[in-house]
Amino acid sequence: MQDPLFEGVYAAADVVCLMSRWEELFGLVIAEAMASGKPVIGTRVGGIPESIKDGDTGFLVERGDEVAMAEKILFLLDDPALRANMGKKARQTVEAKFDHRKSVAKLIELYGLGASANRESKSLPRGEAISASIY
Repeated sequence: MQDPLFEGVYAAADVVCLMSRWEELFGLVIAEAMASGKPVIGTRVGGIPESIKDGDTGFLVERGDEVAMAEKILFLLDDPALRANMGKKARQTVEAKFDHRKSVAKLIELYGLGASANRESKSLPRGEAISASIY
């Protein structure tokens, strides 16, 4: 087993839930579950709604609404096709939003550290050029 979390816990789950009461800035569990192709049910707090698209990659419920959470869990458990579709869309969302290569490339561009910016720069220390490569 390469990664016990992805190959074990998430693989065994049909649905992943994060019933947070706090203002989460970023729910790592949500991103991991979505990367594993699982639909996620989370609370509508903090940054969670930025990760879960309600009705598309999972469901959002209000903070502390255990009844709504239970209803959404049962709804997904009763519909394997919907679970599979939401899981597929969740995986695609993570691939689009959290690709580290794209993120690093954007950061390099933002800071003006790309190869073309370096050729034009005259203020680098000791005349050295900064280069960055994306794998």
